[in-house]
Amino acid sequence: MKKFLFAIVCIAIFLFPAKFIFAESQTVRIGLESQKDMVIKNKKIYIGIKDKFIDCPIETKTNFKINVIDSFDLKLGKIFSSYKDILQSKKELAKNNLKTMIYVANVDLFFLCTERTKTSILNQDDEIINANGKKMFCVDNGEDVILFDCDKFKIKTENDDLIEFGNRKYCGNLEFNYDADAKKIVAVNNLDFDRYLSCVLGTEMPFNWHKEALKSQAIVLRTYLTKKIKNKPHKNYDLCDCGHCQIYKGFDKNFGDLEKIIKETNDLYIYYGDDLIDAVFFSSSGGATENSENVWVNKVDYLRSKKNDLTLTEENKTWSHEFLSSQIKKMLAQKNIDIGNIIECKILENAPSGRVNKLLLIGSQGEKILAKEEIRSFFKLGNGQILESRMFDLETQNFLDENNELDCAIKIFGKGYGHGVGMSQFGAKFLAESGFKFDEIIKYYYSGVQIKSRRQKPAAFFFAIKIYDTYKNFF
Repeated sequence: MKKFLFAIVCIAIFLFPAKFIFAESQTVRIGLESQKDMVIKNKKIYIGIKDKFIDCPIETKTNFKINVIDSFDLKLGKIFSSYKDILQSKKELAKNNLKTMIYVANVDLFFLCTERTKTSILNQDDEIINANGKKMFCVDNGEDVILFDCDKFKIKTENDDLIEFGNRKYCGNLEFNYDADAKKIVAVNNLDFDRYLSCVLGTEMPFNWHKEALKSQAIVLRTYLTKKIKNKPHKNYDLCDCGHCQIYKGFDKNFGDLEKIIKETNDLYIYYGDDLIDAVFFSSSGGATENSENVWVNKVDYLRSKKNDLTLTEENKTWSHEFLSSQIKKMLAQKNIDIGNIIECKILENAPSGRVNKLLLIGSQGEKILAKEEIRSFFKLGNGQILESRMFDLETQNFLDENNELDCAIKIFGKGYGHGVGMSQFGAKFLAESGFKFDEIIKYYYSGVQIKSRRQKPAAFFFAIKIYDTYKNFF
């Protein structure tokens, strides 16, 4: 009988390995660090504390503003167990011009309260709550002020409609936390990982691109983000919505079709040996991708330089910029470097791909060498942008300035966009249009990799064998 039960367990593990081995959460938490205005534009929301939601929606004719208050002195009034009841009582009191607020101690415990002033008359049994160094969330719908005695709360919509937060729309629910160190409210979007993946895919690659290019990008993103989450880049959520982790702009109606791409590549990841790869990618190469050690520090076997076909318009698209000596001097000053007036700029070293690895700035009082990605980040283009790529040539032009003194300008002529390591998105588009399948695209850009499910049955089989070896005396 014991052997029979063991056989059943092994079969279950073999057929449903994800349940036994991986058992990973399908929900991802995204910190919306790019959102500064705490405004919800939906007309009706549900508010929850500790995963329990208030029994009916809170409504507004305008929008909901969310903030934190730390200066309050409130007199608690009548107790209610239902939001509907307290709202009705509040409306009755408003007829007598009595201004009240709703204090939420829990999803089924509400108080009508008034602000305590110097002229407030207190009875012996009156209960007062005040700041005492504590902070309280405040939701203002334009008519009512609702106070929450909690360190975080959630918002969801009726029928799981999109939440309009700031200038973006989000699936799932929003959670609001107060970051005491940063002294600000941080919103977190909790949503299904595959839904998040489809939103990110739509941000990274146009939804109308070739299907095989979209599939390759989906698998690259799934691998990249899963590894990123495992590294725990943030304390209070899995990933942020900025370039530090992955740009995430919420949901767009065009992203719905991309969910099919996510399902068609379901559970596929990129491995090098037994490990998930660091599936980095970028926009366009300008002719060739780059070896990892020529951008960062370490040589990575699967991140090797690959040629891209320059007949692809975007890969061969050129750009140019001009920087005056005074601009370069100012950029150096921001790094506390002074080499006098800039006289010349020279390329000292190119990587085999053609990218500039070392750049020499020559000044009247010294020199400065820029290396690898420092070159891109040094040349500021405005609006927070940096130099598109290191695939460039340059020339120094001397001229007389308005004071009839010798000055110079550095002209940079380049192509490509991004760091150049891993998969080129425009290159993937070109390969897909040339007949490549998604797995061929991925294996072209990442050397020696395998694409496989994390629910491989052989892995489950060996897992079952390990259980047997451990507990064979029992059986």
